[in-house]
This record gives sequence, structure tokens and C-alpha cells, in this order.
Amino acid sequence: MAIIKTLGPSSTDSFCAAEHWLRNNKDLSGDAQIKLYPNMESVFADIQTGDLIVMPAGYTNRNNPDFSGWVDYHYYYSDILDVIDVFSLDTMEMIVVENTDYKLDRAIVQSSTVQLLKRNGIECKHIDYSPSKSYGLSLFDEMSYRYVICSSSDYEKNRSEDRKKSDRIIERVNIHMIWVVYKAARLKNYPAESGAD
Repeated sequence: MAIIKTLGPSSTDSFCAAEHWLRNNKDLSGDAQIKLYPNMESVFADIQTGDLIVMPAGYTNRNNPDFSGWVDYHYYYSDILDVIDVFSLDTMEMIVVENTDYKLDRAIVQSSTVQLLKRNGIECKHIDYSPSKSYGLSLFDEMSYRYVICSSSDYEKNRSEDRKKSDRIIERVNIHMIWVVYKAARLKNYPAESGAD
């Protein structure tokens, strides 16, 4: 059975991209399983020979200085991973939201989306980075952050009608993303100090 590993939860664009790729590769569709991880670091820490990894070229993690983006993973693991496909797919609609009744004058965003704050002229002194947009939305709600960037479908489903009353939708956007599909062709033990684990 083929294992396709990517970023979760199931409301992420990565999961949608993995499902899209699987539907378009019918030779695998009956014999494949998508396995979700809380962050890409966990995906790469769990590589087994034959695994498939679906990763957006736009992936960034500003909390990790060693593996801050897709290019870091691409170069570091190039000796064990083969690129087997590249495709493009729109992300789900994202929204930039301001909570006008905030308690925490900070933004919570997935690292890759931070430029959407900047292009909307949002000068936020403190930005916290979440491993996914859906987790960021839950923190936005729980801790009453001022700004969040999340999927509009998650927002509509998970934000209470009462809380939506104090929210201002600043922008709605879909990003045309490039996705890379890797296959783990071989395994290698990497130095522990590399930050790969």
C-alpha cells in the first residue's frame, strides 16, 4: 500500500492537494492511504522507503531556522527523495480577518501566508506562526487575537455567529500554488544536529 504523507488536518490545502493528486493517479487510488502530520518536520522525520510526500512549493515555517521553507527540505533531502510529479492547484479561499474586539494585539498566521498581512498594509508588531491555518483559527478564537489568515470554509464552520459580529473581513484570496510530489527512494541517517529530526 502506498502511503502519501502531508500536512494535516483534513481541512488543509495540503490534504486537498494529496486527494487531488491521488484522484489523478488512478493506478494508486485503490491502494493508497493519506497520512496527516501536524507539521512538515514530522513528515520528514517519519520517511520510509517508498513513501510519497505531497508538499507545496510555498511552504514556510518561520519557527524553524534550519528548515524555514520548501527549498531547505528540497536540497537537504535531495539524496533520498525523487521528484515524481509537479502540479498546480488553487488553494481554498483564504480570508484575512481582523477581530475588532480583540484581547491580544497580535496576528496568528501560518508562516507561508504572512505576506498577505503586509500587502494589506497591516503593521502588526507581533506575529505568531501556527503550523496550519486551521490551528491558527482555533488560537484566534481561543485567545482572541486581533488578526488571522484562515480558510473561509473553516471560518464559516468554526467561528460562532456572535464572534463574527466583531470581525472585519479584510481580503478574500485564492493562491494558485505549485505542489511537489516526492518518493522516498532510499533512506539515510542524517546528523542529529542538522535540525532534520
